[in-house]
Amino acid sequence: YGSTIDVTARVEADLAREELLQLAASQRQLLQSLLEHVAVGICVVDGREFRVKWSNPAYNDMLEPPLNVPGSIVGKCLEEFVPGAETEGVTAIFRRVAETGEGVF
Repeated sequence: YGSTIDVTARVEADLAREELLQLAASQRQLLQSLLEHVAVGICVVDGREFRVKWSNPAYNDMLEPPLNVPGSIVGKCLEEFVPGAETEGVTAIFRRVAETGEGVF
């Protein structure tokens, strides 16, 4: 009086999930590599406080020392590393983009 449970579907689902996770990790690494080596400066800020979440080396190269050190602007507000961001309207542009989702340029 034994019973058996066919776990084939479960094993196949687990294998498929693992393959998808590996593919996602591979694609994430590719994107990270592209962003790190592109010649265009990229700076990612959050849409509420405009704090830097990430910047690539090309963006850092555009900043004056000591802000050009990789990672040095992460966590900083736009006004902390862009002189006159508020008074010159830069912050207003970022705010409008965050609210509407539409680019400026």
